[in-house]
Amino acid sequence: MRHLTLTIAAGVAALGGLGLTLASCGRGGETGGGDSNLPTQAIGPYKELETNFETPLNEPFVLEDIGADLVEPAILDGDQVQGRGDRLIVYVERIATAGNRGTIVRADIDPDLEASTEAPEEVLAPTEPWEGSRVGAPAVLRRGDKVILFFEGGDGAQGGIGRAVSMDGGRSFTRLQRNPVLTAPGARQPTVIASPADPARQLSMYFVGDSVRGPAIFLTQSTDDGQSWGAARLVLGADAPATSDGGGVQIDLGGVEGPCAFGPTSGAGLPYVGLFYVGVSATRTRSIGYAGSFDGEHFERFPGNPVVGAGGADETGPAVRREGDRGILLYAVSAGGRRSIAAARHLVRTPTGSN
Repeated sequence: MRHLTLTIAAGVAALGGLGLTLASCGRGGETGGGDSNLPTQAIGPYKELETNFETPLNEPFVLEDIGADLVEPAILDGDQVQGRGDRLIVYVERIATAGNRGTIVRADIDPDLEASTEAPEEVLAPTEPWEGSRVGAPAVLRRGDKVILFFEGGDGAQGGIGRAVSMDGGRSFTRLQRNPVLTAPGARQPTVIASPADPARQLSMYFVGDSVRGPAIFLTQSTDDGQSWGAARLVLGADAPATSDGGGVQIDLGGVEGPCAFGPTSGAGLPYVGLFYVGVSATRTRSIGYAGSFDGEHFERFPGNPVVGAGGADETGPAVRREGDRGILLYAVSAGGRRSIAAARHLVRTPTGSN
């Protein structure tokens, strides 16, 4: 697996507009889409929120629940290169401490990460036999006038990935009758974007499955807005041990999971796909990393991994909102005996430092 050439520099220029709205180098001679010099705008590093006694937040946390674990955040319209919205619309899996029941809730978070968040509203609960006692790991995207939610249901081999649709901006969802739409063994943690090759008519789902070297990220595609999916292929797995010091940290020798894809967006005149993910180390600790691809299938790791802190703090479930050369990263981390949603900001490098 080749690695991205680090291109973060002082005064990074804007890289152009989006091809489609969703939570993005030059091409070398290698076949496929994983060549060096992919754009790294708003990729990292990210710095977790510091304590600020002038806000009501418990930094770095922006979403907490004393009666539940909050995990697997997903941001609607996560890529805001063309303009900033007035809120972060976030979907989260809520696992109740009593009964271990998993539901999906929606929270509208202050994009300045200063104001408190109103109580999340439940948008999906397990009601179908295949879902058991859990729905979770939400992935959301807009397609025309609807918001599509993909989600994980059930536990282990008894579950799958389902689909639901909202016609009111993502406040309520109706399931597809033929759920689950993906039943590959062990399929979990979906993230869905428009496909680089045909963004108007095809969707790409990246999801986690099991390989001989641990958890890995697979790709499948759909031409009917996610109602059915084709054959899956592995696109990112455990990294191979480095034979020399490449200047980065290998965070995923034990596997990869928790994908958060964005794109297709443009950089250096070429569409590309970005993939934040959770790297599983050889000792089973988890850190957030990034890989990029020109074709959405052949990915190169970012040499600045991990993108948050020094890694190894068991961060999971990345969700990113990018705004030009700035970015907000949400992720789950443990504190006080439960998991909550923390936030980090991309460090924008300027001639006088970072802000």
